[in-house]
Amino acid sequence: MAKQLSLKMIKEENKKYDEIMDFEFTRNGEDMVIKIYPYFSPARVDKLVKEYDEFAKKAEEEKLEISEEDALNLIPCLVIKEFTDINFGSAKKAKSILANFKELTNHPIFKELVHAIPDASMESVYAEFNERLSIASKVQGLLSRTKDQIEKLENKDILFGDK
Repeated sequence: MAKQLSLKMIKEENKKYDEIMDFEFTRNGEDMVIKIYPYFSPARVDKLVKEYDEFAKKAEEEKLEISEEDALNLIPCLVIKEFTDINFGSAKKAKSILANFKELTNHPIFKELVHAIPDASMESVYAEFNERLSIASKVQGLLSRTKDQIEKLENKDILFGDK
């Protein structure tokens, strides 16, 4: 007979999201450490996606040009920002945030950190982005089909009144 899942079991499994690993390295002869959360909780992945959305809106408002290379590095930079103890300061403008991310990607530690994060954790982030893009695409398709159907209606004044 199968065992029933309990909240206690869920809480126990969720403890992995609190685990921290030390990423030790040496820079300029000095030993350093960065704390990494190797397992990404769905709530924090959701927070990361929302931060990406906020950045994209700010970048659009600021008419910020983002190169293809910078766009590809946005998600890994956000992962490092959310799941390590690196202090990124309190930049609010997209231009400043992007400048901080460029500094990070221009440092050798960037690739080392990305490779230190378990593949399954990174994949969970990309999967969430892909799922949201898929949903957005489906909604856009539905809106487009609805608009086309409205355009084809013979008696539009039923919907929109006399113009």
